[in-house]
Amino acid sequence: MEDRGPGARDRRARSTSALSHIGRRDLLAAAAFGGLIACSSKTAPPSAKQAVRVVSTSPSMTEIVFALGQGGSLVGRSRFCDFPPEALSIPDIGGFADPSVERILALSPTLVCGERGPAGPELPKALESHGVATFFPEMDDLSSIGRAIAELGKRIDKAAEGERLAADLDRSVADVRQKTASLPKPRVLFLFDFRPLIAAGPGSFPDELLSVAGANNVVQAGGKYPRLGLEALFAADPDVIIDGSGHGEASPTRRDVPALETLRAVRDGRIHALASSAALRPGPRLGAGMAELARLIHGSSLP
Repeated sequence: MEDRGPGARDRRARSTSALSHIGRRDLLAAAAFGGLIACSSKTAPPSAKQAVRVVSTSPSMTEIVFALGQGGSLVGRSRFCDFPPEALSIPDIGGFADPSVERILALSPTLVCGERGPAGPELPKALESHGVATFFPEMDDLSSIGRAIAELGKRIDKAAEGERLAADLDRSVADVRQKTASLPKPRVLFLFDFRPLIAAGPGSFPDELLSVAGANNVVQAGGKYPRLGLEALFAADPDVIIDGSGHGEASPTRRDVPALETLRAVRDGRIHALASSAALRPGPRLGAGMAELARLIHGSSLP
C-alpha cells in the first residue's frame, strides 16, 4: 500500500469529502488533518474595538465562524466552503490549497484563518508581511479541534461562545464513546475514493473517529491515507465499509469496482455512505457526524 494521501493539492481540498460534500472535496479536508505548516499567528489578534473582518481558507473554519455567531463578519471564503448555505454568497478567495493573496488583501481582513496543510507556510508569511493577523492551527485530532475552536473564539470577540462550542464537542464525543463502549467492534474499511481506492489509515483523523465510534480500522499500514491494491482489499475483507466519497448510496464509482462485490461487507449489505460532510470536517457539526458514523457501523445495536 502506497501512502499518497487523498490526492494532489486541490484534490485534497475537494475531499468531502472530504473531508466537501464529503468525499474528495473535504478529504481533502482529511489531508489537511495531517497538515504540514507551523501554526502561524505572529500578528496580534484584532482589537475588540476594531470591526472584525474574517477570511476563511477552509470549510471547517468557515463553519466555526458561523457557529460562533460571527457569520456576518466573514468577508471571504475558499471555494470549497459550502456550509452553511449562507456562506456561498460570500466572496471566493480561491481554493483550499491555492488561495489568492491579492483577493484576500483586497477584502481588508483583520484575521485570516484556515488549517495547517495544503497552502503551505507561504500564505501566512505573505499575509503577515502586510500586517494581517493569521490563525492556522493543527486540527488533525479531536483534542486539537477543541483547542482551535476556543482559540478562534478569542480572536474574533467570541471567547465565551468558543469555550461553549468546544465543550459541546467534548460532550458529543464522550456520548458516542459511551454508547459504543460495550458493543462488539466490527472491522471497518473507511474509503474516500474508489478509483483508485483511497482509505483511512492508521494515525489519521478518520482513524480516530472509527475508534470513538466503536470500530477497528482494517487498514493498519501504509500511512494516513494509503492507496489500496486489490490484494490488500481482499486481505482486509471488512465487516463494514463506510463510503466517504460524497457520491451517496448510488455511487457510480462503486459500480466501477466489481471486486468490491466479493467482500463480506458488500455481500451482507453493510456498505454505507455518509449522508453529509459533518463527520469529516473538524468543526461544529462533528458531534452529529460521529453519531451518524456510529449508527452506520452498529445499526440497531446502538443504544
